[in-house]
Formats: sequence, C-alpha cells, structure tokens
Amino acid sequence: MKYYLFLFTYIFFSCASQGSPNGGPIDARGPQVVNIYPNNKSILSSEDKIVILFDELINPITIVNAIEIFPQNNFSYRISGKKITISPENKWNNSNVLKIKLSRYITDYQNNFMSSPIELFYFNSSELSNKVISGKIVNADNQLFELGLYEIKNSDYKLIEKTESNERDIFEFKYLNAGEYFITAVSDSLVNIQDDIRKRKYGMITDSYIDLINSDTIYTDIKIDSPIEQLSIQSFEQVNNGFGYIMYDNGKKDPFIIPKGKDSLLINLQLKNRLESYSINYPIILRDVIDTIPPMIKSFETFNNNIGEITLNEPIQHLDNQNNPIIFYLKDSIYHTLDYNFINPFTITFSLDNQLISPILVSNLTDLYSNTVNDTLSVLVESSNSLDNDIQGGNVYGSIIYNGDMPIIIKAENIDLDYKYYAFLDQISEFSIINIEPGFYTFSAFEFLGGYDSTQYFSGLWNPVSRAAKFSIYPENLEIRKHWDIKDMIIEIK
Repeated sequence: MKYYLFLFTYIFFSCASQGSPNGGPIDARGPQVVNIYPNNKSILSSEDKIVILFDELINPITIVNAIEIFPQNNFSYRISGKKITISPENKWNNSNVLKIKLSRYITDYQNNFMSSPIELFYFNSSELSNKVISGKIVNADNQLFELGLYEIKNSDYKLIEKTESNERDIFEFKYLNAGEYFITAVSDSLVNIQDDIRKRKYGMITDSYIDLINSDTIYTDIKIDSPIEQLSIQSFEQVNNGFGYIMYDNGKKDPFIIPKGKDSLLINLQLKNRLESYSINYPIILRDVIDTIPPMIKSFETFNNNIGEITLNEPIQHLDNQNNPIIFYLKDSIYHTLDYNFINPFTITFSLDNQLISPILVSNLTDLYSNTVNDTLSVLVESSNSLDNDIQGGNVYGSIIYNGDMPIIIKAENIDLDYKYYAFLDQISEFSIINIEPGFYTFSAFEFLGGYDSTQYFSGLWNPVSRAAKFSIYPENLEIRKHWDIKDMIIEIK
C-alpha cells in the first residue's frame, strides 16, 4: 500500500510540475492553444459554452481580468488544469460578430507569456464585413501594448473594442463595420485613456480618423512616446516672509517670491509640458518668519570662457550697476569692477576678459530684507587664450519627401551618448545637419504640430482628440566620421 501511495504521489506531482529535469532545457515558451470548441470563426448559439484547451497548465492567477468580450456581455469562466471554459451569464449578445479576446498576460507556472493574444470570432449571420485595421507599434521597447478602437459618430468617440500587440509588436482589428475609427495605444492595459496617457507610455494614429467606408483594409503604424506629465503641488516650504519653495509631486522644486503683506495665499501657476499648457492651484497659510540670514552663492558657472553666471539661494534686490558694484577682479594688486546684468531675482551674469585668470570677488549682495553678504566668494576663472572653432564632426545632407503642409523636424540621435542634433524645415525639402560629433546615429523626421518644444515628437492628445504627428524613421543607423559628409539621404513621411 505504501508503495502504491508513493507512486501515486510521484505521478501526481510530476504531472503538475512544469519544471524540467536536472540538466534539461529551460521552459521559456508560453502556453499554446491546441483545441477550441466550438471552432473559431463558426456559428455560435446564444447559450454555447466556449472551451479553450492549452498544451500546458495555466496559472489561474493570470486569468483575472485577462478575458474581454466585444460587444460587452456578462460572462463567467472556469479553469481546470489546461482548460478554460467561458459561459454566458444569460445568453450571448445577438450581434453579427462576437469577439472574445484573451490577453498575452496569461502564463504558465514559469511565468512565460503567450506570444500573441488569443482572438476568437463567432458569428450568427453569413453576411459579414471583412474590413480590417492592422499596424505596428514603433518604439515598443519590448513592452506589451493594449490598443483601443474608437468608432467616431457625430464627433463622439466610443470605445468598441480592444486588442494587444503581439511579440513582434503587430496588432490587428478584424471584422469591422464600415465607418470612421480612431486608435490609441498604452503600455500594459487601457483603462481610461485620458488618465492613461499621463501615467504610461502611449501613442495615437497619425491621421484624424481611419476611413473604413471607402476602404476595406488599412495599415497604420503608431509611434510610442513618454507619458504627458502634469505636475501637482505637494507642499510649500516657506523660508522667510518673502520667499519659499514650491514642492512638486515628482520631487522638483521651484523658488517662489511671496507678495508683501500676505498671511495667506492661493498659488496659481500656469505650467506647460512638451505638448500642452495647464494650470494648478494650491492654498497656503503663511507664517511670520524673521529673516536675518544673508544670501549665499548657490552656484557659479562660466560659458564660452567669456560669461560668468552667479545663482543665489534666495532672491536679491535689483541693484544699480554703477552705484552698487558687486563683481570685482584682482589685477596688478588692484581690484577692478565688472559690469553685470540682473537676469532675475536669483541670477546675475557678467562679462569676463578672455585673458583673465584671476580671483573673482562677489560682495554687497542684499536680499529683500536688507541682509547683505558679509563674506566674499573667491572663484578662480580658467580661461583659454583661444577658442577652437574647427569643425571636428561630420555633416549630413538630404531631403524630405512629404506631401503635407506642416513644418518638419529632422532628428539625429547618438546611439550611445546623449548627443542630439536637429534641423527645422518649413516650405523646403532639403536639409543639412552640420558638425555632428563622430559616432553611430539614428535619424528620424516628424511633423511639427505645435506643442511647447519643437524638438519633441507630438504623440497626440485626447481632450480634445488630436492626432499624433506623421513620422518616418530612417531604416539604418549611420556612422558619422570626422570631416566626412553623408549626402543624398532621403526620408519619406507618408
């Protein structure tokens, strides 16, 4: 009896186990469907159960929220080993096509994902529309994307279907009716597109709509970009009665000058990200903080060996350049003054002699409460006798094929280092990018649709709905060499 009990236990666990014997190959393949009943693309009665059989055990945890049915139906599911059974709560919707989609996130017990989502189509009519929208996710970076298909009627966008990209970043919507459509894509899962595009990577189609009235098959690529960040104020750090810091939810902080005579304040800021402007509000109660501490030098930088920039840790008074000298340099044992520019309450710039190698002294700086710097800061400015203006890089010359009427941005980006170069075209097709640092580069071009940064791709907005910019990526990476020219590059934007 013990022998048979042991044998039974061994067989049971060997069947349940998905691991490989010692020395065997590692299981890196996701579950695969071996049978479906009723057959995919067949007639389905209103009460039929759908059974999907896999080639290995399915992790039940990964089934939660992994099944979606379009049009929406109330349904239940049951998992038994390698089998999933899907049943209608009452009866299946009597639409011409019932679409059942199972996410790629369904895994085996080794957490291997499926290579493609499972898509089942069941019919109750022989009169079907075979219209299709397909495409590819560009810049997916090995992430899974869920796509939403919206039908456009009377300027209203109704989500009618979802699908996922496969392991080759391809997506497809099948058996669509004639109409006008819009598509969005977000990493992981689509929940609420207005919120999703601010939290996760996303993309949208590059046309205002997809016409499936006059066409049966449409192919469209969707370029993925970063989330559209909208900051909120987390707190306010008051330094004194006239100055403090606004603390944002991403860890960033900005200085803020407090108007005089206020004991409470509603901070209203107009901010902008790469695509849009927006406003945020934050109420604060102010404390009476006596300020007796003089301002301090926060940083000192030189630019092109002829401009010095001083940044203060708090706002200073706007001083008169002639009557209140603050910048000095030592030459022949005599301190000489330097003219300066008041850029903002925190920043002062001044000119440097190209031949100057000397201590720079900063004094007489006064904050808004008449606290004055009581020490001087000595900074050694290293300057060169001459500037090397030789062209050390390579040049790229080319042209854009484009039938639209928007300005075009051409971007060259180093593969290994943070080097980016741009060319801006308006009403002309030829471009040049001069003096590119040697290295390997990707090249792309895209429409400039507005936004607040002409170097950033416009990936679309949802409220109101705005299409993404048309784009093109040059098919190969190019090596840029010192003093070399690359000519006749052609980039076509469709």
